[in-house]
Amino acid sequence: MKTKVFFIVLFFSVLCLSHSNLANSVTKCNERGKIDLLGSLNQGGPRSIVTPVEAFLSPYAIDIVFLQNLSNLTIQIVDESENQVYSEKNLSPLNGQQLEISILGWDEGRYTIIISDSGGGYMCGVFEI
Repeated sequence: MKTKVFFIVLFFSVLCLSHSNLANSVTKCNERGKIDLLGSLNQGGPRSIVTPVEAFLSPYAIDIVFLQNLSNLTIQIVDESENQVYSEKNLSPLNGQQLEISILGWDEGRYTIIISDSGGGYMCGVFEI
């Protein structure tokens, strides 16, 4: 099971980093900024032009803002060595709900956040502490 999770995380990380746009848009921890999330979620309804999730980085936390009602989300954060440092499964946030993930005590380096759904959609972004 751990091997399967590792390969899934590795797959999403490679997909995220393969976007040249993403490699140039790393959000650094010392600046309060939006983390560029690429990709899309597959929630089974009509596609919206509104991004369903936004993520922001501060020196202390990652703030995730849900802009639509969503279901069965998984949020994972991996470090440069593909080690999972955060994971939350089966989230069903409502429009306007926020999730704060503390980054206090995390090592300096580059991290990838992956937000995926049960329909095979995903959004990912890179940030640096």
